[in-house]
Amino acid sequence: MFRGWHKDNKQFAPTSYWYLDPIGIPRWHSDDSIADLVVCQFTGLCDMDGKEIFEGDILLKNIKRRDITGKMSKNAVVPPCPIIVSFFEGRWIVSEGHKRSRRISLSGLTVHQNGLTVEGNIFEN
Repeated sequence: MFRGWHKDNKQFAPTSYWYLDPIGIPRWHSDDSIADLVVCQFTGLCDMDGKEIFEGDILLKNIKRRDITGKMSKNAVVPPCPIIVSFFEGRWIVSEGHKRSRRISLSGLTVHQNGLTVEGNIFEN
């Protein structure tokens, strides 16, 4: 599944406008040129709230801190850390969005272990 950010209209085109041709190339049911769109692919994963995760989405990582004994602290929570979803070297990754940030493979396990939730995307936020 795909979605497209319309560069001129500054909004996402409805996903119902997309289809795959017989050889698997995404095509667009519209008079608008596909050149006017930034195409974003669905990762196949959903966040902790069940929302679909697409390329270009901004996820928040909610981490709890451990106290001095190593137990999870109920009161100390690290402020949410925004990370960006992208496709890199044949796999879905998340990173902090700058060139030197660490890249982590995105998987269902990554989503659930880190409590990732979709908070927006690189186009609207």
